Amino acid sequence: MHVQKLELIDFRNYQQLTLALTPGRSFFIGPNGSGKTNLLEAIRVISCGRSHRGTRDGDMVRVGCPGYRISVRAESKHGCLELDLVWRRDQGKRLSLNGVALERMADALGRFPVVIFSPGELELVQGSPIGRRKYLDLLLCQLFPTYYDQWLNYHRVLLQRNRLLITSRGDPPPAEREAWDASLIQAGLPLAGHRHRLAAKLAEVLPALQGRLAGGAQPMRLEYRPGVPGATPSSRNGEEWAAAFRQALARTRAVERRRRLTLSGPHRDDLAISWEGRSIRTFASQGQQRMAALALKLAEVELLRREGGEAPVLLLDDVLSELDDRRRGALLEFLDGGGQTLITAATLDGAIRPDAAARFYHVEAGRVHHA
Repeated sequence: MHVQKLELIDFRNYQQLTLALTPGRSFFIGPNGSGKTNLLEAIRVISCGRSHRGTRDGDMVRVGCPGYRISVRAESKHGCLELDLVWRRDQGKRLSLNGVALERMADALGRFPVVIFSPGELELVQGSPIGRRKYLDLLLCQLFPTYYDQWLNYHRVLLQRNRLLITSRGDPPPAEREAWDASLIQAGLPLAGHRHRLAAKLAEVLPALQGRLAGGAQPMRLEYRPGVPGATPSSRNGEEWAAAFRQALARTRAVERRRRLTLSGPHRDDLAISWEGRSIRTFASQGQQRMAALALKLAEVELLRREGGEAPVLLLDDVLSELDDRRRGALLEFLDGGGQTLITAATLDGAIRPDAAARFYHVEAGRVHHA
């Protein structure tokens, strides 16, 4: 998969941009605030429906404009792909795929796979379980587009169950509670199953990737920590998992009565990440945490290559300057495995060396041209 052309209108600091791109590595060099990250953000937005920065659509519009437009033409193993996204303050988002309007942004998930690594990705290691669940969920949406509807269904049921706990002051009628428990268990099984299998695959590929980046250090380990302890979601017909979920809901009933909140289920899943036998979140240095987060992102790329049959577009925002020569070389060697990588940096000095196989662009004040 690679982007052939990116077009922006009134997106961030770009009034109008048409940029032709090629497979392989492309470097975007320019001072802070010039718009380098905005290019990567635009590609992430049209791929996944939202910014990796957590920014609202209205804040991505160029100052004084009514909306923005992002268009991408990409080449995949299935042929040419054209995505066009328009957002207007009075109309919301409209997305079309190959000229056909889509009803939902979610209908495009998996069509244009993208992986991004930015300074904020350290939250994947340092932050709360929410970020690690989002990591699993987004990767699953790109691998299995139907997963999004399964995720949405579970969270609708969870919302209704929480409302029941609130309106009943934590003590709903037994029949209603049992009905919503049954719905929650049924909706949660596919989520837990997908996440469990994905975590196992990540745990297989992660040590080798982390070893390439960190040299001879002890391999990083990843373990799925389910929000329903006691049985794996891969149990036959899900019966053991459903029984364990039912027991977990019964055990937490008294606490739920006080807190009026569902305390067991896939919405409390987590990934435990350890290095040299210790929690990376607690004991690792920031440099080690950065390597761990980068390894997780490269594992995402590797699984999309294997499971999806095609390398995603990889977006690296100000990453190389944080790496020493050996780790930088290991990363660039990984990138030689195929696909397209777009990389931003403030300067060429030291961190990046001219490469005949790469293309270089200079970015300044919302303008991009060949360096």
